[in-house]
Amino acid sequence: MEMAFKLPSVVVLFFFFAPVNAAPRPAVRTVPQVAVGARYHQCQVSHEDGVIRRDGKRSTLEASGVRPLATAIARLYREYQWIVDYEEPVFTSSLDLCASDVEHGFPGLLPAGTSFRSTYPTPNLGTPSTKTEERILNKIVSDYNRSGNPGKFVVENQGHGRYAVVGRYVEDDDGKVEKNTPILDTTISLPVEPRKVSEALREISDALYKSGVNLSIGNAPNNPDEVLVGGHNLPARVLLLRSVETPGARVEWTLYNNAAYRPDLIHSSDGLAGDWRIYFSPYIAPPGSEPLVYKNTQYGFAFFLPTTWKNYRVLVEKWTGGVSDENQEFVREETGPLIQIRNPRWTESDPYQDIPIMVFTLAQWALVDEGTLGVSAAPFGPGEMGRNDHYVFALPPRYNAADAEGQEEVTDILQHDPLHPLK
Repeated sequence: MEMAFKLPSVVVLFFFFAPVNAAPRPAVRTVPQVAVGARYHQCQVSHEDGVIRRDGKRSTLEASGVRPLATAIARLYREYQWIVDYEEPVFTSSLDLCASDVEHGFPGLLPAGTSFRSTYPTPNLGTPSTKTEERILNKIVSDYNRSGNPGKFVVENQGHGRYAVVGRYVEDDDGKVEKNTPILDTTISLPVEPRKVSEALREISDALYKSGVNLSIGNAPNNPDEVLVGGHNLPARVLLLRSVETPGARVEWTLYNNAAYRPDLIHSSDGLAGDWRIYFSPYIAPPGSEPLVYKNTQYGFAFFLPTTWKNYRVLVEKWTGGVSDENQEFVREETGPLIQIRNPRWTESDPYQDIPIMVFTLAQWALVDEGTLGVSAAPFGPGEMGRNDHYVFALPPRYNAADAEGQEEVTDILQHDPLHPLK
């Protein structure tokens, strides 16, 4: 008997939490952007396919894609409804990563996975056993680890019949196996108190950020039930596990470590029994580089820049706007900070496009939303880039009207959603 399954194509949308009573930010399609050098071979990108063939008491799983083990786990869920969390290690070597061009829809660096297969005893679907599940998972992961695909994974029992497949080893450029410390091993602390899933995920993200792990949080299951979450110096995985153990829905997570330009957590509902799979994708700097971040503690935001912007300058200027009444009559003037991030290539004789960030109070932004506060002659207002509990950060309308050198680069930077609000 053969059962074939092809993963549905999923449009990956990135969402970010807005403070209470604030309008949510629009969804942004994020495209990885990395410096791809000659050391990386071209990806042999294949479709993410999972197939399970049953032959009496034996079943064979075949999975393909740049992450064939993640494909296999998704297929196991469809077949057996097993909740298995997946955590990818941090890949950096030319043996584990490959270059992918935009024609495949995945520009940048991707895991250099292809395919693998595993044969295991067919489980009894009528009386599922966690021991059976664990044995089958160990067999599948063992076969993957011997297949030559990126990373070496282990099966970890998280209790309550739940398992995680965690990448704990990678290879360097010479093929030497190195231990990888999973991101969710990072210890953090949260006050013990009842929280909704979305609240707990946001606070876990904030705590990881303070520990140097830049992981943003997006939408989560909108479950009104609360769980008691918190603890001191616990692995983020433990707190995450407690956060998703709500009575209203089963939730699993998948952590991808792309060499991506920007961190994000995304979610999608797979439409089965109200279950959710949450995808994490933290910021991983391109090999041989470190992230370049401008942090503004006065107004509370961080801005991620390409490493080519090293030695950038920051200018603090002022925006000015006017508030009008219902008759379009001028009422009063409003002002606020205008922060310009300036490329080191900028000269007075040959200006380079700045990255401008307008800072509004929440009250001022409410006027912008109403259409009563104008900041330019443009027929449209500034575009929100992010907000915290006190300020809204926005891109000025027609900021690139001067058509300066570097305009395309700045446009590309802004498309990757580089502003990260801080508390």
